[in-house]
Amino acid sequence: MYVARQHAMGDDDALAVVEQAGAGQFITAGPNGLNATFVPFNVDRRGEQIFLQTHLTRVNPQWRDDADTLVVVQGPQARVSGMDLPPETPTQRLPNVPTWNYVTVHVRGEFTVHDDAEWKTAHLTKLVERFESEWRVGTHSSYELVNNALAAMVGVEIRVREIVGKAKLGQNMSPVEIAQTAEHMRNRDAAAGPVADLMEDIAIPWAQAREERVEGALSRRTNDSAAEPPRPVD
Repeated sequence: MYVARQHAMGDDDALAVVEQAGAGQFITAGPNGLNATFVPFNVDRRGEQIFLQTHLTRVNPQWRDDADTLVVVQGPQARVSGMDLPPETPTQRLPNVPTWNYVTVHVRGEFTVHDDAEWKTAHLTKLVERFESEWRVGTHSSYELVNNALAAMVGVEIRVREIVGKAKLGQNMSPVEIAQTAEHMRNRDAAAGPVADLMEDIAIPWAQAREERVEGALSRRTNDSAAEPPRPVD
């Protein structure tokens, strides 16, 4: 995934998106090309190593694919209407056009298959406890039926090799323009609120730091020019 410098996320922030989402596209390559299945997962930390644990139905041939895998996790995302953007100015180099702001994380690694009942039971128990506040095996479903489900699935564990996060949130605009755009998005569509919040929390500080760097560079250049002695006239 291409990530411009202003859109790059730290590993900890990217992993937080993965943990909060709890699901993503599990992508592999098989004999007939690329395969993808949307799956829920647990994040398992063992020291410095991170694993994603999920499962597939046994009739899904993807678990027989090559071990190299990509998991795409989608964070908050929202359309930015052209009407949300500030008016164009005479000095800008690029037009203000409708776009899409989003947070996404790509996780690369290698997966192994677990087909023993103990691993699958532990995985499903942890998954249920992660997402369900009340439903429990034995209370709301019989152990016999759950055992039937275990036999019909295979466990998949991804050993994470790389996590790359991208937060495209309008960092190319000025802090004032970002704030105005975020407010317009929020007023137009309440569903855009989470992205508007991130624009204010992430994009505005980044744009402010960029302006400070530019101002500092211009100030140093001005001071250096003023300190230069006059050149002799031939």
